[in-house]
Amino acid sequence: MMRDIEGGMLQMREECDYAPEDVLKRRWYEEMSREDKERLVAAFDGIDRAVSMWKSIGVPCFHVVESELCLCALPESVSAVRFHGS
Repeated sequence: MMRDIEGGMLQMREECDYAPEDVLKRRWYEEMSREDKERLVAAFDGIDRAVSMWKSIGVPCFHVVESELCLCALPESVSAVRFHGS
C-alpha cells in the first residue's frame, strides 16, 4: 500500500502479508523505479535482518533502536516506512 504524503511517499505492508521484514523490504526496493532508487538517500530500520539487507544492496541504513527518549516511535503495526523526496 502506497500513500502520497507531502514531500515523499509512505510504504506500508499490505494486509495479510507476513513476509519477513528483510524479504518484504527487498521486494519493495526491487519494485522501485530506477529514478526512485537513484533518489533514495538512506533507510531507517530497527530490524537487524533488514539493516543487513539494506547495507548488502548498497543503501546506507541508520539502525534505529528503541529508547525512552524517542518521541516519534511508530506503533508496532507499522512495519516499515520509506520516504524519498521529490
